[in-house]
Amino acid sequence: MAELRRGNETREYWFEETQAVQELAEAIAKVQLEFNGMEGGSFTINEWGQVIVPSAVHDRRRYFVGDLLGTWDLLDPENEGKRVGLYDDHGLGCGDPWELPYVGVPYHLSKTGRLYFVHRGLERDLIQYAPYQDARLIAALRRCRRWGAVRFIVNPFGLVLTKRPVPGRWCEDDWDPVYVGKIDYARWFAKEVP
Repeated sequence: MAELRRGNETREYWFEETQAVQELAEAIAKVQLEFNGMEGGSFTINEWGQVIVPSAVHDRRRYFVGDLLGTWDLLDPENEGKRVGLYDDHGLGCGDPWELPYVGVPYHLSKTGRLYFVHRGLERDLIQYAPYQDARLIAALRRCRRWGAVRFIVNPFGLVLTKRPVPGRWCEDDWDPVYVGKIDYARWFAKEVP
């Protein structure tokens, strides 16, 4: 399930029920039960399709469940189960509103214009800079957020999203999500090795 939050409203999007999704759910439940003592809980899918379950005991460990390959859809609860894909950026330009769930792995653009990732190690956080500073992505992020540090996410299909303030609403929780573009996998962080 993925959530879409707008103000006080929350909509829940569910995975379309397929054999692959059922197998994924069973694998996640098995990992959750073995390492966290319960069958349910959160997980994330990074831009490489790796399914990751965080530790529930706050010891900073993460468990790789497997890879989710190809495209998959979510079901829109308010449109009679219409299928929506988090990969579908058709017709979107940099800065356009993102109307689907805002899910993905967080990354950062520093005030000085460098892309980085905060790797949560077992002992401490480590900052890892992108091996190539993708000027095209940096410029797109700056079109959406002109100054300062920028937190953005990369969804499971490599789409880059960020939030920007709405005039009169300065709390970051109230900012609106916008589409930025896509990552260039050849110029991106390496796929994690489980």
